[in-house]
Amino acid sequence: MLSNDEHSTGGRTFHHDAGNEGSAFTVRAGSSFPHYPLVLLCLGLLSAILLIAAVVIGIYCGKVGEGYVSQQKLMGELKELQSMQSEAMKAQEEAQRALESERVGHLQLKLQIELQKSLNDGLQSQIETLRAERTALQSNTSDLQASCGHCLPGWFLLNSSCYFYAKSAFIPKKNWPDSRADCISRGADLVVIDNWEEQEMLFEYLPKVASSSKPWWDLDEGIWIGFTDIHTERTWVWINNVTQLDGGYWIDGEPNDHGLEGEDCAAIFNRGSPRKTWFDGKCERHRREWLCEMEPNSSGVHSGAKASEGYLQIPHSAAEPFAIELNYLRSNHSNLIKAKEEAQKALEMELTGHLQLKLQVEHQKTLNDGLQSQIETLQAERTALQSNKSAFGETELYYSS
Repeated sequence: MLSNDEHSTGGRTFHHDAGNEGSAFTVRAGSSFPHYPLVLLCLGLLSAILLIAAVVIGIYCGKVGEGYVSQQKLMGELKELQSMQSEAMKAQEEAQRALESERVGHLQLKLQIELQKSLNDGLQSQIETLRAERTALQSNTSDLQASCGHCLPGWFLLNSSCYFYAKSAFIPKKNWPDSRADCISRGADLVVIDNWEEQEMLFEYLPKVASSSKPWWDLDEGIWIGFTDIHTERTWVWINNVTQLDGGYWIDGEPNDHGLEGEDCAAIFNRGSPRKTWFDGKCERHRREWLCEMEPNSSGVHSGAKASEGYLQIPHSAAEPFAIELNYLRSNHSNLIKAKEEAQKALEMELTGHLQLKLQVEHQKTLNDGLQSQIETLQAERTALQSNKSAFGETELYYSS
């Protein structure tokens, strides 16, 4: 029931005092009002959580964006470095091919220089031989001047005899009978060695046989002398009918009368000891050089030559062998000097080219070393970039999960 003083509606009590000038009105809401602070606290906490989540998401999105940009930049740099490495490797291959080509050229040039040096050494040897021959020729000229008028041109004077040495370089070798016939045609005969002094002088004057690994009897060397046992075996007689009474100057084991037809003519093998130079050979079959002997002209002007106005005039036929030999030596000496000069110039050019090629090879090697260093640097950078790429991939996978 409702009165002026108190009303009740739906469990709520409204109290009204009418007797006062101001009225008092009281409302009772039961137990609902005490839960408002808790609701407010929950709403505040939820707002804070949402704010924190928004901040975290923003930070994560920023990092992911930056990582993506950095990764794209690193990938671009990686591709650029890979391209640079490819170009560097191509340049290295080209430099390697160029270096190989230069090495081949260097080897060929080295072989050419060695060949040129060998040719030059050969020319130098020939020049030295010619110089020795020129010295001997000058010596012969001195001997000729000393014996001028006593011996014919082409002959040499030793002690009290004139000798003619038939060298195989200018006159063909002959057998013993033909050699003696040649000496007789020159107004002389094959040499007769009367004593030790003559034997020693001839040994010193005549050219020595070169050393060889072959036995001396296989060298086809020797000089016929006027000594034979053709009339009585083992009785050696000189062509002036003088019998050799002492042992002579035979090589050990000589004379041996070797072969079915025997060996009946003597020759000189000019090597070793002057006391062991004679040996016997086959008179008809063997062909050798020979040595003629004649007495000098005591008047100072040999027959066949005459003095005129202070000069010695010699028949052309007598002077021809000497002139031929002299011209031959002069011609060969001049040709060899020219050949040596040309070889020297060629060698200098080859050495200059060799030096230039060597500088090119060193320059190419320096370039190659620089390219190799660049490649190693690029490889190290590529390794570092690949490592960074892997690290970013792991980070992205971590954030995604």
